[in-house]
Amino acid sequence: RAADPTRTARFHPARAERGALEYLVRPAQGGSSPVRINELVADNASIVRDPQGEFEDYVELWNSSAVAVPLAGCYLSDDPAEPRKWRFPEDTIVQAGGYLLVWLDGDEGDPLALHAGFKLDRDGEALLLVDRDDRFNALLDSVTFGPLGRNQAWGRPLARPNTFEVMQPSPGMANP
Repeated sequence: RAADPTRTARFHPARAERGALEYLVRPAQGGSSPVRINELVADNASIVRDPQGEFEDYVELWNSSAVAVPLAGCYLSDDPAEPRKWRFPEDTIVQAGGYLLVWLDGDEGDPLALHAGFKLDRDGEALLLVDRDDRFNALLDSVTFGPLGRNQAWGRPLARPNTFEVMQPSPGMANP
């Protein structure tokens, strides 16, 4: 208030002029989608090549429903503080009961396949699937994983689809 001798400025809460307030914003919980994170590989050395012939990190999404699900406008991120990191293109659809690979290699904009603008950390981190802006960016699915070795997958076993474990990769098909 020393800079405001007429006392015309008000701050809420009181004394806020002396320090910035911090806000932690997280994606809204409770989004609904049959599309789930099914498998990820953070150190793909020889499992599957992207359309450019390179071994890159990937995430496999699985549509558990009997109808195709559009992902246009949804997001993937490896940073909970930045849930809108990479946006799915307008024509992205996961077919009924189908799988969709997204290459997590930083080669965003490649026309041959879906390439997100970030890479996974093989020492572990989070991966989020976030709804569209007009649905308030609700969290549709997320997974946190620890260190993964070369060519190891973190995935949902077919027999226990509500859990994750280290497994042999199976890109584009049901997990073992």
